[in-house]
Amino acid sequence: MPIPLRLLLAAQPQLLAPLLQVIHRVIAGFLVKRAGFKLSRADTGACFGSAANLNIHLLEKEADDRTVRQAALRKIKRHAERVVAEGCKKNGVWLTELRNGSRRGKLPEVRAQIVKGLVEGFGLALAEVARQVGISTSGVAKILTRSLSE
Repeated sequence: MPIPLRLLLAAQPQLLAPLLQVIHRVIAGFLVKRAGFKLSRADTGACFGSAANLNIHLLEKEADDRTVRQAALRKIKRHAERVVAEGCKKNGVWLTELRNGSRRGKLPEVRAQIVKGLVEGFGLALAEVARQVGISTSGVAKILTRSLSE
């Protein structure tokens, strides 16, 4: 700790508690971010005794929950990739042509069918659907808007 700060705290000891709170908040925030969590969801607290053990268990449970969610999303994504490939094969369209964003021939119609199927059937996010079919997120939104108006 810098000497001028030591002298200030020696002269005014009532400043020590607020200073330690700030230091704790900064260190806890750094550790939470480093662990890959958001500050709003993390529970930092005591560092000693059973409370520390509880916090570690909470962090482990959060990490396990996140792993389960990510595995489920990967499974859905793989299934969506198969649906896109099957849709292309059924309509006689090359997958690379679809993903390159081409608008040639019947690609826009095939893309619209696939987009509707992915969003309605799997509940995928528009951004993920956009990655699958080679267009922007706003393009996916426009396809869905057009399909609702028809």
